Amino acid sequence: MLSLQTLLGNAERPGATMARLRLGEDGILYLSGVLGFATAPLLLELFDSRARRLSRIVVDLGEVLHADSAGLALLLEWMRLARRRNQTIAFRSLPEQLTAIARVCNLCRLLPVSLEGLGWNAASTQFTSCEKTKISAAESPGG
Repeated sequence: MLSLQTLLGNAERPGATMARLRLGEDGILYLSGVLGFATAPLLLELFDSRARRLSRIVVDLGEVLHADSAGLALLLEWMRLARRRNQTIAFRSLPEQLTAIARVCNLCRLLPVSLEGLGWNAASTQFTSCEKTKISAAESPGG
């Protein structure tokens, strides 16, 4: 949950408290809530502090309720920060809304998506693009 200081510090941004980014015991960053214009500044700050000490970053977006183009821009900024720090970053469980925006903007090839079905661990991470993930999910027996 967000700290009281974070909530009070972002009170002037409408909707800024509708998102959460937490570091799980498994070393994965879990994003939930709204990923958009109102929450991007707060999420950028939270990412900067939570991911700073990780060498490999996986962000799970499985609990994102809504995403817009600012959310996609935020993911690209996270990628830039990770690259600047020589970190590996991948996203998993991208919401369809976000994947659709990335496709329209021709950005799927840039988004590293963790192949969650293969399992993720610190020793071996496999990535693909959101475009390939969508195709493989559609071809899978359960999808």
